[in-house]
Amino acid sequence: MCERPGRKRILRSTKGIPVIADEDAYSQNKASERARKINTINPDIKFNIWHDQHYQIRKQFGDEAGERIGINSIFVESLVQRLMSHLVCYSTILKNFNFVNFSNPESRAIRVVLQEETKEEMLNVVIEVHFIDITTFEVTIKTAMCSDSFRLSDGQFAIELIQNESVLKKMERGSVIEIYSL
Repeated sequence: MCERPGRKRILRSTKGIPVIADEDAYSQNKASERARKINTINPDIKFNIWHDQHYQIRKQFGDEAGERIGINSIFVESLVQRLMSHLVCYSTILKNFNFVNFSNPESRAIRVVLQEETKEEMLNVVIEVHFIDITTFEVTIKTAMCSDSFRLSDGQFAIELIQNESVLKKMERGSVIEIYSL
């Protein structure tokens, strides 16, 4: 018997044919190789922003060194709003980072410094966040200062916003160390 060459196959082109996504298909997610997305929720969590009297006085009248440039409400509140999701992410990812205070008057309140480089110097905004109820948190702007020489307290955290990314830093034994970045 003689061998015949194989039959020529017809090649089908998939160019120009749109792929139809099957919404009910199982696919891989972070927890499973075969899972189906059923819903997306958007919890209604509110962060009420307050100005402490100390910040208000520094903004209006300055301090012993004179007027504090670069700490107007628009810049300060914008920085707070842009970094709230970063704060929540860091507290979810890192076990040793917590920024929310609960009603425990015996302990010292947790304060976090939010930072962003400006044309002049580094804008530093000190905030204190308190739990009010399951959907509400109170964010108080304690003070703000536009200065490259702003010093963190030992054990205090700071988050520096660099465009849309951020770096979580911590002061430990007189040195600022970078903990994590998003």
